[in-house]
Amino acid sequence: MSYGDDIWVDHRASGGNSIVWWSTDYGRTGSCSSSGGEKWCYYDMRETGTITIQLCSYPPSYPQGWCDQEQVSAIGNEAG
Repeated sequence: MSYGDDIWVDHRASGGNSIVWWSTDYGRTGSCSSSGGEKWCYYDMRETGTITIQLCSYPPSYPQGWCDQEQVSAIGNEAG
């Protein structure tokens, strides 16, 4: 959307944290993390291209954590 783009993460475990790592095909990178409950991170991205996101979680019972497979999605407004 032309007025901003949101990335959301929700960490429900007691302790630890979850992080969404992201990168665009034009060189921007960042992360959004939560150590308890929902968190929205607000960014303003270009309206075209791709974004790659990956969720990683670090619960107290498994401090080395685990990460989901990276997901790539198109950025932009759909025609029509």
